[in-house]
Amino acid sequence: MFDVAIIGGGPAALSAAIYTARAGKTTIVFERSAIGGLVAQTNRIENYPGFIGAGIGLTDQMKSQAEASGAKLNYGECSKVEASPDGTCSLTIDSNTTQAKTIIIASGNEPRPLGVPGEDKATISRCATCDAALYKGKIVAVIGGGDSAIQESLHLANLADKVIVISRSAFRASPTLLTRATQDYVNIDLRQNTTLNEIARMDTNSQILNITHPDGRGEFLQVQGIFAYIGYNPASRFLQDSGVTLDPEGYVVTEPKTHATNLKGIFAAGDIEAGSTKQAITAAAAGAEAAIAAVQHLDAPTQK
Repeated sequence: MFDVAIIGGGPAALSAAIYTARAGKTTIVFERSAIGGLVAQTNRIENYPGFIGAGIGLTDQMKSQAEASGAKLNYGECSKVEASPDGTCSLTIDSNTTQAKTIIIASGNEPRPLGVPGEDKATISRCATCDAALYKGKIVAVIGGGDSAIQESLHLANLADKVIVISRSAFRASPTLLTRATQDYVNIDLRQNTTLNEIARMDTNSQILNITHPDGRGEFLQVQGIFAYIGYNPASRFLQDSGVTLDPEGYVVTEPKTHATNLKGIFAAGDIEAGSTKQAITAAAAGAEAAIAAVQHLDAPTQK
């Protein structure tokens, strides 16, 4: 049995792991896809104090520090969480059960689907840092109008022949990013108030986008790559029958500062929490606070 089991592999999870492991608590982290979470897929981070660069550079440092502190990092998807009357907890990871005295849920968010016909058969990337090199000299479409969409478009524009950015509403990205996109790159085509209706695969190398312009005019765009950045949903499906209280959107409800859920011994931290600001720096801070609360829970006289 572990003292602390952490679900997730982003800044909140890794920060929590560093704190609990350094406190001498046996700590295991379970991440279903890639250690580093969504932050590792970010092309450039400029608002994390003390660090400027690709997101994977930041999360790699966090990962190394967690392991050096004594935390064990595993890959596996959590499908169930339970709190027992005796004060212990259990997790189902890839059909196997792991026992822990406390759990910290830091599963974060998962990309929101586009919700258009043909999406299930299309090749869609959500990481320009990972896949931009595959589209050197080609035409790509970026779906979304926020900071992530524009920031990733800037990265793609350094390699792709043309980047068409499609936003169903007015662009919401920061003025700084929009200025860079319009003034520094001649191969970025910004299209706001434009609706994506369907994705139709043409062949293994091209895909067709059926779009509608603000004036109602339809158009079929042939592109070689599609990148989607339209927001996220909480990665909390595995909590639906756990007894952990979720808000209407599916985010975990926690207590301020301690990040405790309604179930004894179970905490949550980072983007999965209701009211989170969804920033790497605040996620890391929440992970530290949740870890401190978990350690205090373990060291309380009732736990001995």
